Amino acid sequence: HDFGKMKAGIQQPNENDPERMSYLGHEDESALISESVLKSIGIGKNERDIVNQVVSLHMEPHSADQWSNKARGKFLRRTKMPGKEEEHKDLWKYIFYHAQADAMSSNPENYDEEGRQNTFNQLNEYVESPVAEQVKPVLDGNEVMTLIPELHPKTGFIRDINAVLLEMQNEGVVDKEVAK
Repeated sequence: HDFGKMKAGIQQPNENDPERMSYLGHEDESALISESVLKSIGIGKNERDIVNQVVSLHMEPHSADQWSNKARGKFLRRTKMPGKEEEHKDLWKYIFYHAQADAMSSNPENYDEEGRQNTFNQLNEYVESPVAEQVKPVLDGNEVMTLIPELHPKTGFIRDINAVLLEMQNEGVVDKEVAK
């Protein structure tokens, strides 16, 4: 999961700790390497997709203790694999566990097991809440076009409106049942 750290230009001095380095974007490079290696040894696409999703998102849970519901919802949406949502509904847990192991191994003397478990529990409570079930905007594209017929769909306004609606749903400001 960290091979991407070897790519030129990824390594940067850490702003908060000059004794340490930062590797911004290494997770994306690591996922590319992971895909190549797994494919070369004959691992199937479904399994590769799972591993690559974990590798590409493994840094996100490191800041999960500071997440709002909006951030939790965004993370959960990013963990979804199109067409395999039900099959991989717990993928977020694997990503979280991987990040937990990463944190334990990279800085064991400062690892806060209780704090990490509390963060996991908060995310799990959010996942089980009605708010988290709202992975689609309360309005589909056709409904948005009906409400605003003067705007042409190619302007991208449907995507923008849906993004705002999803954020509001994640914050609990808009409820799918109330909106209908």
